Amino acid sequence: WISQPLININEINHRLDIVNLFYENNELTKEVRQLLSGIGDLERLVSKIAASKANPRDYINLKNSLILVQKIKALKFPNKAEIQNILNNLVLPEELINELSNAILDEPSVTLGIGRVFKKGYNEKVDEYTYLKYSAKEWLQNYQEQERERTQIQSLKVSFNNVFGYYIEISKANISKVPNDYDRRQTLTNSERYITPELKEFETKILETESNLLAIEQELLENIRLLCIKHFAPIQQISQSIAELDCFTNFSTIAIENNYSRPQIDNSYDLEIIDGRHPVIEKSLKPGTNYQPNSSLMDSDNNMIHIITGPNMSGKSSYLRQVGLIVLMGQIGSFVPAKCPCSSCCLTICR
Repeated sequence: WISQPLININEINHRLDIVNLFYENNELTKEVRQLLSGIGDLERLVSKIAASKANPRDYINLKNSLILVQKIKALKFPNKAEIQNILNNLVLPEELINELSNAILDEPSVTLGIGRVFKKGYNEKVDEYTYLKYSAKEWLQNYQEQERERTQIQSLKVSFNNVFGYYIEISKANISKVPNDYDRRQTLTNSERYITPELKEFETKILETESNLLAIEQELLENIRLLCIKHFAPIQQISQSIAELDCFTNFSTIAIENNYSRPQIDNSYDLEIIDGRHPVIEKSLKPGTNYQPNSSLMDSDNNMIHIITGPNMSGKSSYLRQVGLIVLMGQIGSFVPAKCPCSSCCLTICR
C-alpha cells in the first residue's frame, strides 16, 4: 500500500471508513489483533506445502491459523457493511480443517516413521505398527527375564546396536551355560554375543515395522498435501484478507496511540495541514520531548509555491518530508499526525 498509494477518492474513503470502524471500537480491535497474532504466514505455508517441503508441524500451523480465522469471522462487527467484502473473502475450507483436526497430532514430530505424527484411530495400520514399535522395549525386557530364568545366567543382557542389531550378551565366565539354540554373533574381550531364532524373528519384525510405518505415514501425509493443494485458492484469498485486516487494525491502533486524525479527501488541489507532525521524528525523540508541530496551507489563491529558507540543520528537509509523509499516509487510508480542531475532521489532503 505504501508503494502504491491510491488516487481514487472513493477507494481512499472506503479504507478510512474501515479504519474508523476499528478506531471507534477499540475493544473489538484488540480482540481482532489478538487473534491475528496467532495466525501464521499463510502464503509461506502454502508455498512450502506446494513444494513438498512442509513437515507435520507446518500442517498444524495451517490448521490452527484457519481456526483463528474462523473465530475472527464469527466476531460481532458493529457495522458489517464497511468490512463485508473482507469477511466474504474468508471462505474457510471446512473439509481441510476437519481432515487436519482428525489426522495429525496437536504437537507432532517433524520426523516421519516414528509413529508420532498421526492421531490414534486415524489409520489402522499406523496404529498397529506404532504399537509394535513402542511395545518392543517391553517385549525385550520380558524376553531378557525369560532367558535369564531359562539359562540361570543372571548377568545375561538383551541389547541392540546399529551394526549387529539385536543380540544376547553373556560373559565368558558363563559360556558353559549357553543353550544349544544360541548362535554366536560376535566375540568380545570379556563376553560373547548371541542370537536366537526367536530374537531374530523379532528383529525382522521390528525392522519391517519401521520401514512400513515410514511408507504409510509418507503416503498419508502426501494425501493431506494434495487436499491442501485443492484448497489453495481460498487459502490465498484468506491470506490477502487477513493481511488487509492486519493493516486496518494497525492503522486504528497507531491512530489512537499517537493521536492521529482522519484526513478529509477531495478532488481539489488544495492542501491544508493543521499542526502536522513528522510521524518518524516524533517517535524517535527522547521521552518527554515534544515534536514542534507545523501547519501548511497550499491552495489555488496564489499559495501553490512555498519558499523555505533557513540555515543548515534547521529542519527544512524534515518539514518537506513531513508534508509528503502526511499526504502519503492519507492516500493509503491511514489516519495522519495532524490536528483536528472540530468534531468533523478538517484536515484536507490533495488527491
